Amino acid sequence: YRQLAAGGKPADQLALASHLGRGGNVDEAVRLCRQAGQAADPLAVAETLLGVAYSPAELSERQLDALGGELTAALNRAKAGPAAGMTRGAWEARRGRYAEAAKAFRAVAEASGDPAALNNLAY
Repeated sequence: YRQLAAGGKPADQLALASHLGRGGNVDEAVRLCRQAGQAADPLAVAETLLGVAYSPAELSERQLDALGGELTAALNRAKAGPAAGMTRGAWEARRGRYAEAAKAFRAVAEASGDPAALNNLAY
């Protein structure tokens, strides 16, 4: 599957990145997301990276910083909207920046009325 995904469609690369990230191979997951990000929907890239960040693998600060850099870059390229705001809020929460997470979730709740954003604010 690595060979297929490496030269394949961006969705295949993101699926492999998600799998590798859950298994703790964060560096390769970030590399694949960066590669897929040239053709993939930026929000899909950001959501994949967020999934890696929340994986059960123990992540180092260096790995979290790499994930954050790529995730932020993808979100900056993504179309603004509730999904991007929720992803940004979840990333901030993962890093322990709860005030920033609440700000992102509040903005989504006010703009769209998304009940998931309200739920995340309550959490």
